[in-house]
Amino acid sequence: MKKIIITLFIISSFIISCKDNSKAAKPKSSTELSSERKAVNNDDKIDKFSNIYIYGTDAGSYFQTLYKLNKFDKMLEMTSNESIKKFGKEKILKFYSNDLKFSYKLGKLTSAKEIKEGVYTLIYISNINATKVKTEINITTENDSIKVILPEKLNDFPIIK
Repeated sequence: MKKIIITLFIISSFIISCKDNSKAAKPKSSTELSSERKAVNNDDKIDKFSNIYIYGTDAGSYFQTLYKLNKFDKMLEMTSNESIKKFGKEKILKFYSNDLKFSYKLGKLTSAKEIKEGVYTLIYISNINATKVKTEINITTENDSIKVILPEKLNDFPIIK
């Protein structure tokens, strides 16, 4: 008899607990809402910074690797359309292959700031002739690809301060 009463008690408590869960969802507390907002904001940050990485490295380091491997055609492909219209393909290729001095240690990416919508400045602490300098490379995204924006004067690339 005791077994039947215990079994009925367990079954009835199970039914009652299921019945309570079927009610409308409880309103979320402020801490639950704030943690959800933080998760969304972190996703936004990740999306923003996904615009500066290519093949697991930052765009400036990748661009420098292309330079060191003499892949000037690939560098041209990675140059923004705005820069190509301004200077022309031939002039840019000549600059990349003959005049660009980009074989120094670029260093780690220390900062990336959005200077206007879709345009980022990558900032590195570089080591040139035993001197630490700040190196900046401007990039943008065109057709889902990262592109380097050349400065007003080609010889000013990369921007060294």
